[in-house]
Amino acid sequence: MPKNNKKKKLLISILATIFSVAFFASGFYFGQDYDKNSNYNNNDDRLKIFWQVFDKVKNSYVGEFDEKKAIYGATKGMVESTGDPFSGYLDPKDSKMFLTDLEGEFEGIGAELAIKDNKLIVVAPLKNYPAERAGLKPNDTIVKIDDIDSITLTLDQAIDKIRGKEGSEVKLIIIHKDEATSQEVKIKREKIKIDSVSSEIKKINNKNILYIQIIQFSKDTTKLMENIAKSIKNNQPDGIAVDLRSNPGGYLDSAIDITSMFVDGEIVKEKDKNNNMNVEKATKETVFKGIKLAILVDEGSASASEIMAGAIQDKKAGTLVGQKTFGKGSVQNLENFSDGSTLRITIAKWLTPNNREINAKGIEPDIKIDNPKDNSRDLQLDKALEIVAN
Repeated sequence: MPKNNKKKKLLISILATIFSVAFFASGFYFGQDYDKNSNYNNNDDRLKIFWQVFDKVKNSYVGEFDEKKAIYGATKGMVESTGDPFSGYLDPKDSKMFLTDLEGEFEGIGAELAIKDNKLIVVAPLKNYPAERAGLKPNDTIVKIDDIDSITLTLDQAIDKIRGKEGSEVKLIIIHKDEATSQEVKIKREKIKIDSVSSEIKKINNKNILYIQIIQFSKDTTKLMENIAKSIKNNQPDGIAVDLRSNPGGYLDSAIDITSMFVDGEIVKEKDKNNNMNVEKATKETVFKGIKLAILVDEGSASASEIMAGAIQDKKAGTLVGQKTFGKGSVQNLENFSDGSTLRITIAKWLTPNNREINAKGIEPDIKIDNPKDNSRDLQLDKALEIVAN
């Protein structure tokens, strides 16, 4: 969970100098003449053209000109000019929606999206929600959203179009990975509300195996995991299988906390734009250390999930089972502004404890196993349970 005295850091496939909206707004009301009374009121000549264009549009455009909308649009454009699909500026409306997502409650189809190779792709559909029921899978390409070509949309715009009120319908044209033909899918939106962690004891070969599924690394994840640790304190399981499949990421602090429960020492390293390295170490007691461990991963396991999987693999603390992970090795800072808007900006790359960079590469599992396409049996889970039960 983000610490109160730190900036919030995100690792998710839907944000160090801050350029605030309030700064732009400070020039609104200074005259109209560019040479004498321009809105531009700063010694930085790089902003002169911006204010000149702003004044020209404001004074000359024949229609109505929404100053606030223009400023939000300009700020979004500035961040998008980085070309980084994981950075973005969200106006108050979009920001509220984004922050609600991190709390695990929203209305939509239940899928994490990202831009990869200039295509809108599904990182992971959430289990038992509309996207998964409609057949969407990790690395599917979304070609169209309600007849609009997705290539013309930013990530935030695409998410906004797929979102909608509970009960309404969205039409998608998708292409499954390794298939050439597209197909139309109509999905009815639902209210999505999930706890980030669930668990159960499975009896395998007369042994008690603790199965933990982590949907995403949210604000509640550390607390939920601590509750699980307390519940087994006097009756430790013979093995643990942690399911990170289709987990798109979340808060960095949460990922570090959870990983710390399994391994100690270095968890992850961050390398900033000046190649300065910051090492994040374990933050919690290693309550699960020494218990046989398997980690389930797939193409939908991204970012914070890969931090946990990478640290477990580097330290040989468990066995990774499933498919190669997504490959998102960047860290985003989340900055909230007084008007309710939010900046999400990539500030660093992250590396595993053994200095592996996984961005666009992913992490190969120790045991690669594919589930049947018809999902008739979960071979990956069967293998993970077998490993920790033997």
